[in-house]
Amino acid sequence: MSTPIDAKGKACPIPFMLAKAQIDAGETDFIVEVDNKAAVENLKRLAKSQAFSTSVEIGDSTFRVAFRRSGDKQKSDNPAPQPASNGQTTTNYVVFIGDDTMGTGTHELGRNLVRMFLYTLDQGKDLPSSVLLMNNGVKLAVDIFSIVGMGVHLNR
Repeated sequence: MSTPIDAKGKACPIPFMLAKAQIDAGETDFIVEVDNKAAVENLKRLAKSQAFSTSVEIGDSTFRVAFRRSGDKQKSDNPAPQPASNGQTTTNYVVFIGDDTMGTGTHELGRNLVRMFLYTLDQGKDLPSSVLLMNNGVKLAVDIFSIVGMGVHLNR
């Protein structure tokens, strides 16, 4: 078993994406450490969808979610990925963002959600051919420089 993945203090969908990266890399036995029950539930759903079993150890303020796949079983409708040279491909779809927030909650929550959306978009296998920013969405162009530190590279 490899070193546990420390996802404590990381907002969704980061723990999910860290686990998914391990699965995509062919790992069959690993642990993700998180500090909230919502992340535990999301990780358990991911494991089930990828034909992994899970067990959860509960600590004082942390959870250790162990992923294990018996044998060399791959889920038949989810074959092992065949990445391009950089592991990502550009596909024929466009993302339109017309505001610098997402949803109808507080402004701060909406800003965090749209930033996490951009991060999640960048971490996926299929990048859009274009990202169009309009109205308040244009404000995100300035934010992209700070999001780049999170791993977003939208000018590929």
